[in-house]
Amino acid sequence: MKNKNNESWDNLLKKPVETFSANEYLEPKIMHVFPSLKMIFKRERGIAEEFMKPLVYLLAGVFYLMSFGDMKKARKLHREKNIMLKLMEKIHRNFRNNALKRYIEGEYVNIKGIRLPIISKDDLDRSVPDEIFKIWIKYNDNYNYKIVNKLDATIGEDPYCYIGPNGEDITIKSGMNVIDAGAWIGDFSAYAVKKGAKVYAFEPSPDTFKWLKKTAEVNKNIIPIQAGTGDKDETLFFENQGDDAGNRFNKKGNIKIKVVSLDNWAKKNKVRVDFIKADIEGFERNMLVGAKNILKRDAPVLSLCTYHLPDDPEIMKKIILRANPKYKIIQRYRKMFAYVDKGTKNE
Repeated sequence: MKNKNNESWDNLLKKPVETFSANEYLEPKIMHVFPSLKMIFKRERGIAEEFMKPLVYLLAGVFYLMSFGDMKKARKLHREKNIMLKLMEKIHRNFRNNALKRYIEGEYVNIKGIRLPIISKDDLDRSVPDEIFKIWIKYNDNYNYKIVNKLDATIGEDPYCYIGPNGEDITIKSGMNVIDAGAWIGDFSAYAVKKGAKVYAFEPSPDTFKWLKKTAEVNKNIIPIQAGTGDKDETLFFENQGDDAGNRFNKKGNIKIKVVSLDNWAKKNKVRVDFIKADIEGFERNMLVGAKNILKRDAPVLSLCTYHLPDDPEIMKKIILRANPKYKIIQRYRKMFAYVDKGTKNE
């Protein structure tokens, strides 16, 4: 099949001008804004937290108006001055801590056979994020689209796996070789090895990498790799904020970090890649360009974050289809899933 996309790889990597709208700032899913009695009765959220949501969003709108459309200023005011947000987050932490205390085993939590180090006993949510463990804990690892759709109303980020209405299968299978790009403490990596995969966990932050190694020590078949993933092998400046999941590559960063092309890495280490999960703060497009040969040769299943840059869905889709036009793309609220039908992989 001839590819009609003649745009250069370098051009596809140009970062967009970051323009924002009030709708984006306010996270426009109505179901996130208003109280949901269903979520309270199902013990998904506490009563006080659920009924504070409208006030939090109302104040966010006030800060947007006060900033006269300056989104950076509005976001800063929202995070630093929105007292209702701070109170709601505190209530949520307490609610979640009480729900997760039963999983504590010394310095770890044991989530139905998946062990993770406790970053903070005052905020167990940090070690047990809902987008990875809600379905594992509550829905018996069932990623049916109806369940995923329902969870969109209660968690801040789509899950990393998905089974679509036509049987589209974005899940981990036993025997898979998985790339976890932006592994953080290895939460997704630990889930994947529990499912029978072997995981190559890439995490560039030295502070976070220490936690990833702890996770690898108690979950077999996680290979921690202290490097980022990009379009080529190089060294880049990195904005390191401790064990924060929002660390990112930035020319004004405070440390230098090794970055590898997955194509080069896989060739050197003779690894076939079956699944790629990526949450790398806007560097997903670079990772995809650096894995274009893998996408063509191995056609791995893809689970990618698409909310870091405004044109992520458009650009990442272009890169994937240019590397391998056989891919089928599923764009969710904050995630992109992609796969190649088994029957067409070797055509």
